[in-house]
Amino acid sequence: NRLTSFGSGSESSGLAAALGAIAQGEGGGDALAELADRLVRVDPAAHEGVCRAGRRSFPRDPRFARGLAIAAERAQNPGLAAAHMAAAVELQPDDQRTLRGAIDASLQWLTQELGADDVEPGRRAYELAASLLGQWRARYAGQLPPVASSDLEEAAAQLELAVGNLDGARTHLERA
Repeated sequence: NRLTSFGSGSESSGLAAALGAIAQGEGGGDALAELADRLVRVDPAAHEGVCRAGRRSFPRDPRFARGLAIAAERAQNPGLAAAHMAAAVELQPDDQRTLRGAIDASLQWLTQELGADDVEPGRRAYELAASLLGQWRARYAGQLPPVASSDLEEAAAQLELAVGNLDGARTHLERA
């Protein structure tokens, strides 16, 4: 029960109230981020709750979006992990590590969607990964991206082939 409401803002949660107090104190964002870092390995559910509270109290702080991505990855939800990492990139567009993590997360999401009956999540994963790779090329033109465009296009072609979309697969293979 403690972890269910932890960081959810529930009025009845003493822990949620404590997190609110930390957040409103001096250096609140840093204190919550440090607490989340300490919890990530010892209590993943509490880590997620702290990150949720941090995201709510400090919506412009990318550390909490990255923390929520870690929690989503642990829960084996790569689509949500990719979305949180993309949010972190929006908040901190010049951070190469965050952009690399977002690209990796979106490619992991795409890979998980290969062979799924519903192709739309895989297509969204492809679009996100392609957009993030475009950002990488624009910001870090002299450096190799974390994934080759050809690998991304080949994965997208596999996605389209699995649902019988030969034209879509051909388009991706031509880009590869």
